[in-house]
Amino acid sequence: MYKFLNEEYEILTTPLTKKQINECHGNRVTGVIEVQLSDMIDHDLEGFLNFLEQQLVEEGLVMEIDYRLVGCSDNNTVLLLVSGYVNIETD
Repeated sequence: MYKFLNEEYEILTTPLTKKQINECHGNRVTGVIEVQLSDMIDHDLEGFLNFLEQQLVEEGLVMEIDYRLVGCSDNNTVLLLVSGYVNIETD
């Protein structure tokens, strides 16, 4: 069970696909992801941002990553609202 700070969000269970990204306005993507506290502790900042990128999008490079805490659970998991601009190479 999750406890949200202000409002409830839909939690991404899989990273956004290329099709979902292309439907976003200006390639700006946003999603709420679950993050174990150990995943935050085990990485330096660059490693943590890479981890967030992998959780947010299936492919592509996420630039200007921003994140903020929006909730938590009882099992050492936090919910982060992650956003950024995605650059996907076209075929």
